[in-house]
Amino acid sequence: MPTDVDMELRGHGITLVPSLFVGKDPSLHENPNDEDEMPRLILPAADDVIGRARLWDPPRSRGAALAALVGRNRAAVLQSIADGYGCTTTELARRAGISLAAASQHAAVLRGAGLIASRRQGGAVLHVLTPLGAELLQAG
Repeated sequence: MPTDVDMELRGHGITLVPSLFVGKDPSLHENPNDEDEMPRLILPAADDVIGRARLWDPPRSRGAALAALVGRNRAAVLQSIADGYGCTTTELARRAGISLAAASQHAAVLRGAGLIASRRQGGAVLHVLTPLGAELLQAG
């Protein structure tokens, strides 16, 4: 019967198990003979709700996956920095179609995540991809 359940995991975690046979509602299973065994949450692998992915749907485009991870604007900022050999904050704002303040804020977040490096060049700040940022763009 579908119901709300609070479960104390005691540091054991939980195993997520996609299943084609569980129906529309998830099902929680515990081993009554072994308290230390991780509980299993059986989840429906298929979903008929429009707009939600199913197990066998084709993968999203690389750009869509990256945008889902870091946000559409931040993905555009990262891609803009990758185009060419880096860019200044002003060029970044123009390329990504965002304000100068937004470009600076996105650059600060990406720099903090280790995806870009920035250095002062005269009166401007030049942003370039780090190897990690390049790897993330390439992967997706």
